[in-house]
Amino acid sequence: MSTALAEKLKLAAGDDLIVEVRSGAQPEIVVPVVEIADSLLGAPSYMPLQALNAAMGEPGRVSGAFLRIDQEH
Repeated sequence: MSTALAEKLKLAAGDDLIVEVRSGAQPEIVVPVVEIADSLLGAPSYMPLQALNAAMGEPGRVSGAFLRIDQEH
């Protein structure tokens, strides 16, 4: 996860991130923040595609994600 995104979400390495998926079966999954890294552009976050597919229970399906931050949380 980028430093900018981690700061905005108030997260650090070792924290869990709750992800509300808005497509397919729309599961709510919990993923660990493994590392915070500086980014030259934007506020990206990455995870191995196989790990994301396994967490969602939909292997081979996900190729990207859009993030909307709830300002109240």
